[in-house]
Amino acid sequence: MAGAHASDPDRWAPAALRRLFRERGFVTRRSLGQHLLLDPRLLHAIVDTGGLEPGDLVLEVGTGPGMLTRLLLDRGAEVVGIELDPNARALLTELIGAHERLHVVAGDVLAGPEGLHPELLARLETARDAGRPVRCIANFPYHVATPLLVRLLELGLVERRFPLVTIAGTLQREVAERLAAPPGDRRMGPASILLQALAEIEIVRRVPPGAFWPPPKVHSAVVRITARPPAERLAADAPRHWARFRRLVRGLYVFRRKTLRNALRRSVPDLAVEQALAASGLPGGARVETLSPAQLATLASTEACSARLDAS
Repeated sequence: MAGAHASDPDRWAPAALRRLFRERGFVTRRSLGQHLLLDPRLLHAIVDTGGLEPGDLVLEVGTGPGMLTRLLLDRGAEVVGIELDPNARALLTELIGAHERLHVVAGDVLAGPEGLHPELLARLETARDAGRPVRCIANFPYHVATPLLVRLLELGLVERRFPLVTIAGTLQREVAERLAAPPGDRRMGPASILLQALAEIEIVRRVPPGAFWPPPKVHSAVVRITARPPAERLAADAPRHWARFRRLVRGLYVFRRKTLRNALRRSVPDLAVEQALAASGLPGGARVETLSPAQLATLASTEACSARLDAS
């Protein structure tokens, strides 16, 4: 059964929530990247961005007191949430209560030997067995967003542990723009390459600091990340191919402004550089930061690179 106030819109009005937080002595923790999104229009926009359908399994990272959680449940989703802050979990229980389609895990989302909390991973894997799509819809904690997004894509689309179709939610605008940056843009980095190799990212709308409580010092953005069809995913046909690609990308981007020839010499020990360049068809004089995910995937797949990357 849902809590008595779960469906009461007045209870969820921003002013009412702020009053409840004061009454309960609830304060956000900067160390957890907590900035609560209270604006109902933006919360609805995030759910819409995720393309949610009734019966979908949704991972919500950082449930907080449950503002977004409530809307996901109202749309018919089964929600697997995770929240590290016990005070936020207590408010979630007070506002929503027990619900047959809500499972909240206490802990750090990135904790665990596989880079995701083991209880979360186990629940997401049930969707694979049942043939249900998985979506991640969240107001992402700022401090874990980038590594979390990459790991979710790896687990869902490379290791195929669960059928991930969409990620939607709020990020720092600077992070969103970096992840969406095209080749040649100085904002592009290793995470941009890895994400774009597996998915398409779209910045849907910008969000001002005043939409959050407390307001962050930076602007935010709502993003949609959509899994590429299997045939369009780069280096994702086997985990070992992805591991090579990831190792190459991270090594090269240490020398992002160097020429590809020089960066390869510095980042891949004992590589037959000219052989790898010839096999890939890439110009050795190109700067690393100008290369596309597809070009880097081609380079990683050459016989010369594959052998050395496996050995490193």
